[in-house]
Amino acid sequence: MGPVLSKDFLSLFSQPRRDRALWGLLLAVLAWPAAGGALDSASEQALLKAADAFRLSAQIVRPGLLRLHWSIAPHYYLYRDRIHVDFSDAGIRAEPIRLPAGQELHDPYLGHVEIYRDALDASIMYAVAGAHPSNLRVSVTSQGCHEIDPKICYPPSTQILELPLGTVSGADAAIVLPTTRESGATNPLAALQRMRAIPRPPAFQPVGSIEQVQRAVAEAAAADRPVLLDFDAEKCGGCESLETQTFAEPAVRDALEGFVLLRADVTADDTAGRALLRRYGLARPPAVLLFGSNGKERRDLRLLGFEAPADFLHRLRKASP
Repeated sequence: MGPVLSKDFLSLFSQPRRDRALWGLLLAVLAWPAAGGALDSASEQALLKAADAFRLSAQIVRPGLLRLHWSIAPHYYLYRDRIHVDFSDAGIRAEPIRLPAGQELHDPYLGHVEIYRDALDASIMYAVAGAHPSNLRVSVTSQGCHEIDPKICYPPSTQILELPLGTVSGADAAIVLPTTRESGATNPLAALQRMRAIPRPPAFQPVGSIEQVQRAVAEAAAADRPVLLDFDAEKCGGCESLETQTFAEPAVRDALEGFVLLRADVTADDTAGRALLRRYGLARPPAVLLFGSNGKERRDLRLLGFEAPADFLHRLRKASP
């Protein structure tokens, strides 16, 4: 008999669309017992820890270029859009990680995704502003699955890289294995407990037409409240990153308390959705528009694409001083 799911647990799945991807992954973590019963000790021992299944190394090829390499164990894979990199030092300015195209896979919980098997190489261009730190400290978050019995998906796992920032050449640069702080677990029930503690993004009011947006903005202005309008869609990696990383960040949630939060889901690509995009001069999501408490959009604060929580907080403070 599989695990008995509590009423509190089942209530999690009645949450709006904003939690679909997160709880879809949780379903993937728990899918095996629904099909076959409890994970026995031998099966659990056969599963690798996340750091061993997705072994990460790093190399500063030359000043300003960081290369990451994952050695992925047989029967495991990494999700492409679940790989995120953050530089801890405020003086480091980095471009988005450069990832190759992955293999297409139809995930029963996430739909069409891209994955990596066997090995993955990625690179990041960065620059040091101000005082030159002695080490480059990087947080790398990834998520993957074991694709044969017992089939499970790991929770997100974060690894901390510490690399000396000396002058290196491609020939002399050493591979540095990361000091690891894992948020993952091989036991799916332990994973469940961890997943329940993951910060969740705030609730958004859905809007589907220009008229609905204009009415909501006018009502907010009458109440002297600013507005955030988020353009979203399924299978939009940047949208999902904003949702699970930026909007879910506790400090961002707190900063959004005073905002009216609107979301235009343009997945259907219908007449109303296309009209909304045209009205605001947008080609596609992700896009975040901010309106002052006077009902006027702050076009200088538009966000097109993904933005890390710290930078997004700075943007919000400008919109609502």
